[in-house]
Amino acid sequence: MKPLAESAPQAMRPERKMDQFALAGKAAGTAAQLKPLGLRYSLIMAGPGGIDMEVDPTTAVGKDDAPRLAIQANEDGYLTVVIQHSPDAPTMLFPPSSGDGHVPRLTNIAIALASLFAEQTTAEQVQLLVLFSRTPHDIGKAMLSAKKGSPLLIERVDPGQPGAPAEQAVYVVNPDPAPAASVSFEIPLSLRP
Repeated sequence: MKPLAESAPQAMRPERKMDQFALAGKAAGTAAQLKPLGLRYSLIMAGPGGIDMEVDPTTAVGKDDAPRLAIQANEDGYLTVVIQHSPDAPTMLFPPSSGDGHVPRLTNIAIALASLFAEQTTAEQVQLLVLFSRTPHDIGKAMLSAKKGSPLLIERVDPGQPGAPAEQAVYVVNPDPAPAASVSFEIPLSLRP
């Protein structure tokens, strides 16, 4: 009896097939290596017993819910999240003042939304602007160009549908794999006292 490691011929091993795909991608050039940029976001609240849980992103949140915006990117890049009170005076939620907004791929970033309630706001709804790109971006220019970006693919996961994953999330993808491509979109957030 052959040991398991020797039982498959070298040409048939899955690692060999993956190596062939990798070589084909390298031969095609760097454009083939870039993927479309995508983000997953969800709204997290403190649930019963203080246990964090994802909720429908359209759920109205209050200060006592300890709401957070969770974001995960499919590529390394630079993330900015601002509250759009007015075009002239956005409030930065992310990155912190000491950071450049760099986020590694597939890393969960939890952004506290307590500052939405720190100001004496009477607004029942606020707009969050999310910007993500492969390279650092100037927030002012990025906000101006956010409305002119490529059409995005947006899918909201509905866990109530048969066969759907048990998550409350929204996926946003810019199908353009260009190096200068970015993802920018607004999240309407409902507030309650």
